Amino acid sequence: MTRDRTVRADARANRQRIVEAAAMLYAEVGPDVSFNAIAQRAGIGNATLYRHFASHDELRQAVYLARVHESAVLLTELAATDDPAAELSRYLTWTFETADLSLIGLGMAHGVRSEEVEEEVARVKGLFDDLVRRAHDAGVLGEGLSRTDVLVAAAALIHVARHEEVPVERGATFLEVVLRGLGLTE
Repeated sequence: MTRDRTVRADARANRQRIVEAAAMLYAEVGPDVSFNAIAQRAGIGNATLYRHFASHDELRQAVYLARVHESAVLLTELAATDDPAAELSRYLTWTFETADLSLIGLGMAHGVRSEEVEEEVARVKGLFDDLVRRAHDAGVLGEGLSRTDVLVAAAALIHVARHEEVPVERGATFLEVVLRGLGLTE
């Protein structure tokens, strides 16, 4: 019984390493990176990768789902607090710090769709909408700003964070400008 648990724990760890390595390589190289490169980055053999993911589509879905799930976890944590300005600021800061256009593109361009993905995406949308609603209700989101405005601001943050010609300190300044513009900081 102990050996079975160890094997399962090792298999889970390998799967996690594969997903993390693929996410990094998708960000660096794009979604068409080879399985060989992913296996090397994960520190495993190709056979181990293929035992977990039979196709690129399966791996892309796992990477995308992991990213959407991270967003849902954060939004759930934020919903438990009672400071909508700080919550929305934290979410936008997290978006900026973890910005990964390739993962967003992965979900859109590669048809990463399954019932599980659709459910998690719907969950994130609902949590995000609730966060924006609470910010409006508390009067902390700038007058006349909508959910779409916040999404556009988040997309702009992602682009700035990933733009090679924007120094890190300039990106941080842009983050502050966006937060101020939304009425979330002074």
